[in-house]
Amino acid sequence: SYFLVQPDWEETYHNRMIKMCPGIFSPPEVDIFAFQEINKEKLTCQNDKNIFNSITSLMKAQAYELNILNTSNKNRKKPVVYQFNLISVIDSELIRLKFNNDEILASPIESEDYLSKYILNKKESTSRIKFITAKNFKEKIKEYSTLHTENAQLIEDLNKEFFKDIIQSHEKTRILLQDFREAIDKYLWSPYYSTTKKALNLESIDITWNQKNNEAAIELDEPREIVSALNDDDTCIRAAKKALLEVYKYTGDVCFEEALIF
Repeated sequence: SYFLVQPDWEETYHNRMIKMCPGIFSPPEVDIFAFQEINKEKLTCQNDKNIFNSITSLMKAQAYELNILNTSNKNRKKPVVYQFNLISVIDSELIRLKFNNDEILASPIESEDYLSKYILNKKESTSRIKFITAKNFKEKIKEYSTLHTENAQLIEDLNKEFFKDIIQSHEKTRILLQDFREAIDKYLWSPYYSTTKKALNLESIDITWNQKNNEAAIELDEPREIVSALNDDDTCIRAAKKALLEVYKYTGDVCFEEALIF
């Protein structure tokens, strides 16, 4: 979610995937303005009903799945990434006709991309649909397997990038702050009480980066003498390190600091 809202996310994703899966992400070679089903024996037009139905059924199916996901994902505990690729398989030949003034050039092809705009639920939807011949489907599907593998690798890479120097980014630490507060409560409440004789105020806890000492700092809304006592207690420091490792994957030094009130 953190990366998806970045302004350059779509371009970054596309540039990466076009290198690994050019057949899926390369721009369409042509802009299709019409399609037609033709009887190969009689050479007569059969209209475009079947082709049009294949397009609309795919777009409706995608809209349905997206709508279901918006509802079902609310109850998911673990985040899931979905990607929909629309494919129409044709058990026949696929011919591209190019018009150049009075000349018509016909060439057999194994796949074609069609950018379709359709009104669904009173909203315009644009989808890229790839037509693939049945005999070429087995070979083409390999690239979608590559895409799946690369998507999984991308998630792993982004995960590592997110946690790299995470404590130095207040924007990132805020995302997992509630998880950290729960972890701190689990590990620190007992040694904290032993040291201060007070209950830990979780809502006052924040994470910052101590540039002077080059270490993570746990801010507490407590007086200086309590903060000093926590820093002098090895058990409290170990508890803080456990929480930081569990939530932020941080393994460096840590200290307690007084919260800055503005």
